[in-house]
Amino acid sequence: VFYYAKGIGAYRATINDSSNSNYILDKNNQILYYVENGDVQSNSQVSVKEGTGSLGAYISNTGNNMSLSGLTLNIEENQKGRYVQSDVKANSVTDLDVLINLTGSNGIGILQKEGIVNSLSSMQVTGNGAVGAVISDNDGTQTGEFLNRGNIEIFGDNSVGIYGTTKNEFMALTNGRLELLNDAGAVIKIADKNNPANGIIGIYGDGDTLIKQAGNIEVGKNGIGVYAEDNTAGIDSTGNLKISANGIGYYLEPSSM
Repeated sequence: VFYYAKGIGAYRATINDSSNSNYILDKNNQILYYVENGDVQSNSQVSVKEGTGSLGAYISNTGNNMSLSGLTLNIEENQKGRYVQSDVKANSVTDLDVLINLTGSNGIGILQKEGIVNSLSSMQVTGNGAVGAVISDNDGTQTGEFLNRGNIEIFGDNSVGIYGTTKNEFMALTNGRLELLNDAGAVIKIADKNNPANGIIGIYGDGDTLIKQAGNIEVGKNGIGVYAEDNTAGIDSTGNLKISANGIGYYLEPSSM
């Protein structure tokens, strides 16, 4: 761990990194910023190298609103940019305002477990099979939320902008509730793919995941704007869609609109 900060009760911890550094995490299980109940302000860049299992930031929110801003995350193959975990009993918000570049295949920009994340982040997803944000919830009493208020551009084959799940068997999820919001003013752009087998998804949600599309989604050739699979909560659409050839705006399986 390069930087560690832990707030206690009402006393917040703050990391202010104004070094404008270019950190490279090239060893196993490194973490640049580890913070509990506090804030991170940074003007630096961090590269999470392939095969290391490292994290740009680990955020644990157990009751106070928190924020991470200014950081640029460059994420290589099979790596994660940051992990956000919240106390399921705490109705607190984690604000994220960073730049994420997912250049490697199967990488993840944001991995959120429980809680509420308000993302003003900009994401570029160029790696194949990469996901801008993965959100999971396994708590039956409080709904997890991911609020996208930034811009997401997706280029990689079979990649996803926002992926919400409450029933992924590999993550042992059985009893969760989620809301995914693409807010007014937010933009998700999906690149063209000539081969339908390589199509891109803007927002995916399964199980009890309500998808609210109030922003703008530009669906490229053979892409899908919103995909609700085995979904019991449905889609609330008040936003705008622009669809290219062979693209699909909303795909529901089974129908839940």
